Amino acid sequence: MDFYLSEGNDKLRFPLTPDSIQIKRGTTAISFNVINKGEHKIPRGTAVTGYSWNGLLPGKSMKGQSFVFDWKQPKKLADKLNKWLEENTILKFMVSGSSINDKVFIESFVCTLIGFDSYQYTISLSAYRPLTITTQKKKKKPKPEPEETTQQDDPQKPQGEQKPPVTPENPDQPILSVDIPGTGLVNSKNNSSANLTVGTGG
Repeated sequence: MDFYLSEGNDKLRFPLTPDSIQIKRGTTAISFNVINKGEHKIPRGTAVTGYSWNGLLPGKSMKGQSFVFDWKQPKKLADKLNKWLEENTILKFMVSGSSINDKVFIESFVCTLIGFDSYQYTISLSAYRPLTITTQKKKKKPKPEPEETTQQDDPQKPQGEQKPPVTPENPDQPILSVDIPGTGLVNSKNNSSANLTVGTGG
């Protein structure tokens, strides 16, 4: 059983397999606030929330031991783990021979120098869960159609402005003036349909 942390092709194999690993599980819940009642939570199942274990990064004196795999300088391993921690790097955590294969980030890493060049450490990993936020546009309510109204004739209400009738007696009627040549007479008529006959002496 081997423990791996990797970022793409950059893979770190822990040279000593820890004696045990803690798998943290938690209840997923939906929370909401009710007016005057405070926060309420509804359980929605369980999920793995993280992993933690204690281990040893062996020094050069333990390099040739049969239980040490893929030995590397413990300081370089500790520096890489601290770098991933500081940069909040999303990593792939895998344990061979088990079903553990999860995206994680390093929550904490503490190491202590023991002996000449070995490091005793405690590491805690948190499961990475991407956050997806979606927005929805509010649907516009259709505008109410205007109501059709019909006007009824009111016999007592005048229907608009009425023009006066066109009559010869109407002083506002335009006057047509005709000058009869050779007679010195001017014949004036209202601007209405009329026949004008002019005779000349023979």
